[in-house]
Amino acid sequence: MLEALNREFGIPDRVTFKQGHGGLTKLEITAPHSTGEIYLQGAHVTSFVPQGQPPLLWMSGESRFEAGVAIRGGVPICWPWFGPLEGDAHAPMHGFARLAEWTVSSVRATDDAIVVQLTLDRAALSAAGSGDLNAAASAWSADFELQLEVTFGNELTLTLTVSNTGDRDFRFAAALHTYFSLSSISEAVIKGLAGRRFFDKLDQTIKVQSGSIRIDKEVDRIYLGTEDEVVIEQPDRPDIFIGKQGSQTTVIWNPWVEKAARMADFPDDGYLRMVCVETANADQDSRQLSPGERHQLTQVSGYLHQR
Repeated sequence: MLEALNREFGIPDRVTFKQGHGGLTKLEITAPHSTGEIYLQGAHVTSFVPQGQPPLLWMSGESRFEAGVAIRGGVPICWPWFGPLEGDAHAPMHGFARLAEWTVSSVRATDDAIVVQLTLDRAALSAAGSGDLNAAASAWSADFELQLEVTFGNELTLTLTVSNTGDRDFRFAAALHTYFSLSSISEAVIKGLAGRRFFDKLDQTIKVQSGSIRIDKEVDRIYLGTEDEVVIEQPDRPDIFIGKQGSQTTVIWNPWVEKAARMADFPDDGYLRMVCVETANADQDSRQLSPGERHQLTQVSGYLHQR
């Protein structure tokens, strides 16, 4: 398989398919201004390192790299639901897109970037399903196609295109569940969401954000009506920006002490060095597609001074 993938899509000194952790297949990317890594399972970006800068993404050292098991860290793709599936306790958390093996459809090099496209559709999901994937296939009967385009340049750009290829409407939720790497959560300041209403998932209430966000406890929030860029400021690292299109909700998540300790694939102290800022179509921003329609969800992130 690796030989065939490298023959069809590999680019010497730029793009190489290799066996990654747990025997899962990954792409190693060496772009003109950055390096990176994508696992075919989940079309999961696990690394993005701009030239001369620290890694942008946080990865758990306890992550289980196993077929059909979600990878912890990087950029998981949540689709076609966000969180648990209401009414189905057996369906996998955050949907099946992050558990399934995606297919590489194209790889190309430009003057300043490497661009990778991957796809997943219902036929591939049904053919490869086992365990949680079988449960997901049973829970989701609509025909669809997902395409993820990942651009490794000065910035990391992900565009998820959802297409309705069937003969009936469907509604979905989605998120690019990005884990950003921090030197210290206690020093980080998240700006760009002041004055926004948010749904606090911890106590199931609607609140309004006052000023910038500083995290000193468990946080699990869906910010509503969001379009503006979010910036993470740190005193000893470059500021991180997160821009987006096709999204009206932004999720902020940090498990803090007790939840981190309960998660088998999350280091007990990992919460100190990460925060999730997620470009989402969640809660009231879930989307409905009629047959033949499509929706694009785009996130652009990187270090502010490198723009």
